[in-house]
Amino acid sequence: MQQICKPTASIQKVLIFSVLTPEVADRQVNFLFSIRQMEDILLRTLITPVPFSQPYLKGIAQWQENVVPVISLEECLGLEPSNHGQDSRMIVLRVPTRDVDHRGHHRIMLQVVPPFRMLALPIDCDPVSHDWIPARHLVRGVYEWEDKFLVIVHMEKILDGVIDNNHGNATAS
Repeated sequence: MQQICKPTASIQKVLIFSVLTPEVADRQVNFLFSIRQMEDILLRTLITPVPFSQPYLKGIAQWQENVVPVISLEECLGLEPSNHGQDSRMIVLRVPTRDVDHRGHHRIMLQVVPPFRMLALPIDCDPVSHDWIPARHLVRGVYEWEDKFLVIVHMEKILDGVIDNNHGNATAS
C-alpha cells in the first residue's frame, strides 16, 4: 500500500464524497479534498445559469456576498453524470491562485451527495491508472482505496478553464 500523504506534525484531514456517476469497474468513485479547501456545506442555493457557458458550468451562485461559479466536476472530467435521486448538498471550495487581486484564492461551488467521510492522513491506498477519465490532464491522481476509487482533481487547472472559457464572467472572489 502507498500513502497519499506523509504524516506531519499536525494532523491533516480530508473529506471524501461520492462522485455523481455510475460505478467504474464495479467500484464506487469518490472525490477527495483537503479539509483546508472547504469553506462551507450548504443544503440549498439558488443557481443562476450562465448563457453560452460550457456544459460543466452549471451557473453562478451567491455565497457570503461573493459570486461563485457552480461546476459539475463529473462533466468537467468528461464523465457521464447520473442523477442518484438523493438529497444533494453544495460545497464551497477555496482554490489557490496566483492572482493578487483575489488574495491568493478563488472559490468554486460543487454539487455533492452525502454521506461525507472525514479521514485523517495518511490513507493506505494504491495508485491506479485513470485511463477511464477522458480529461486526465485535470486529475492529480487516482487511488484504489478499500473497494473504491479516490480521485484527486487538479482544481487550479479546472478553475483556470472555467475562467478562460467564460472570459471571466464566472470568476469568484
